[in-house]
Amino acid sequence: MWIVKMNMPLILMSLVGAGMIVIVILLKKGFGRFLPQRLFPLLWICVLIRLLIPFSISSPLNLTSFSKWGNWAEFRTFGIAESTNVVVMDEAPAVQKGTQTQTSVTNEISEQIAMQAPAFQLNWNIETIYTTGVLATGIFLIWRFIQTRRKFDASVLIEEDPRIISVLDAQKVTAEVYLNDRIQGPLVFGLRRPLIFLPSTLDFTDSELLRNILQHECTHIRRHDNWMKLAAVAALSIHWFNPLVWLMVNAISRDLEEACDESVLTQMNLDQRQSYARALIQMSRKQLKFAWNYCAFSRNEVERRVRKIAAYKPLRKIVMVACVGFIALFSMFTAAAAQAPFIAELSSSCSSSDSRFILEAELRRDLNLSLSSQTRSRADQALIQVLKDNPDSGLAALKQKAAAALAEEFHAEVQAFHIDAYLNLDEAELQKEYQAHAILYQNQRYTYEGKPVRNFEDSMAGRYFMNDEGDVDVYVVRDDLGRITELKTYVVK
Repeated sequence: MWIVKMNMPLILMSLVGAGMIVIVILLKKGFGRFLPQRLFPLLWICVLIRLLIPFSISSPLNLTSFSKWGNWAEFRTFGIAESTNVVVMDEAPAVQKGTQTQTSVTNEISEQIAMQAPAFQLNWNIETIYTTGVLATGIFLIWRFIQTRRKFDASVLIEEDPRIISVLDAQKVTAEVYLNDRIQGPLVFGLRRPLIFLPSTLDFTDSELLRNILQHECTHIRRHDNWMKLAAVAALSIHWFNPLVWLMVNAISRDLEEACDESVLTQMNLDQRQSYARALIQMSRKQLKFAWNYCAFSRNEVERRVRKIAAYKPLRKIVMVACVGFIALFSMFTAAAAQAPFIAELSSSCSSSDSRFILEAELRRDLNLSLSSQTRSRADQALIQVLKDNPDSGLAALKQKAAAALAEEFHAEVQAFHIDAYLNLDEAELQKEYQAHAILYQNQRYTYEGKPVRNFEDSMAGRYFMNDEGDVDVYVVRDDLGRITELKTYVVK
């Protein structure tokens, strides 16, 4: 069962996106020369989707979940969660999970309550800083856009040039071409009506150079590269605090140019490719910075691009199929990398007179279950029935059967449920077991063979004790049926 929600926290979007950015950059650095350059813009699209859309996918493929975030959210919203309820069947006594544990939990909740007001103040400050950063980044990018846009005010439309018209027709692109004396190299500007701008210094007597430049710019238009740059800028504005996103924007600019080169080369024979490389070298005399709001022909990394043009070979079908498969796996992997925080609590502490154990259930992933008494009742009844039907089963078998019962009840996979189990013994029975192994509880502390105990732990019974002083540490080891099999003792020096 797959569940999609639009509830991914911004910080988690940024963290997962950062991981994706690292993967793409390392892939480019390690295997870029062996892979088609058109693969990388597709991978960057996957990254941008993660950074811009707050979707969360809960599925059996999830690698990470943040259910404890959800529990903290529940505490802050509703107060202390009702997680101490014990379901008792046939009036069987059920022991809470240890006095010491309960005390520590109570103290922790008290500390959280005491810190709650400062936490809200801290959150408000963080939100203010974040909003300020978004506004500052947005203003900077808008200023860059205005500065670029002003360069085109004095442009002159080139009309009825048969060489330009023939290239645009061959590329099936509808665009106006302008001449501008304030730009250093050819570029495409605009989204819905992209315009091609050529520098006035361009040698218009070189028809071959003109054709290569126009083919490159038309390819940018057909590939909608300016739209992708806009998405990158939007991601930068939202995730301005993430240095990897700034790195990503520059990487996208570079990879779009190389992918455009490769797309152009697929339309050319060997002689035309050599001509295209010469055009790239000729235009590289005009050095340009990375452009975030338009696609330009010339770039500073021309040497690498020319080497790739010289080494270009048409892609084989098997490589294309492998790339499509990789993109699909990359998309699925990163979509399942993490899910949004959710409330993990599912059941009460359930017991039965037929079993030595108490069972509790939590969710490992979001199943979109309502936080209602009806949902908890369904889970409780499923656990109680497991305890009743398996009175002699050990701990491991009970956990497996409980998870299977919940999976059937809520129509999910078994791995979606985490089961905790504890001994279902009353105080008298528990102390009787301890006494049989020379453990006594007197005067609010444990002793072992008459020696005061500093640390005492019986995890299956939910008993923990700590004292600043004592002569021995005692750890109770039980078997799968809950019987004491060993005492691990350590003398305190």
